[in-house]
Amino acid sequence: MKYFITGATGWSYIIADEPYKVSAAFKLASQIAGKRAPMVVPHQLVKVMSVLAGPFDALLPESYTSEGLRIVAGVTYLGDNGRAKKELGYTVRPFQAGWRATVQHEMSLFGMKKS
Repeated sequence: MKYFITGATGWSYIIADEPYKVSAAFKLASQIAGKRAPMVVPHQLVKVMSVLAGPFDALLPESYTSEGLRIVAGVTYLGDNGRAKKELGYTVRPFQAGWRATVQHEMSLFGMKKS
């Protein structure tokens, strides 16, 4: 398995695959870990909160500023991994497989067992 792949100097490569909602990732992590997922707040409520937070941005931690709340409410940053596939031979595994390995690894670091 290759761990280091060198691309063209000055170019960026996106090494991601399909978009996945954070709430869906938490739900899947909950199933993998056998633990309760965090509560999900409707994105419409978070959008309203982002407008209300605007005047207080200078006083709030970054995650709770109007911009931070807009991001949490569902802004997506999508990219295309075509260049990485073409120039680097990049291949992806399904999100569920990678997420399962990540959650299980993190659980092992904390000495957690599936309940």
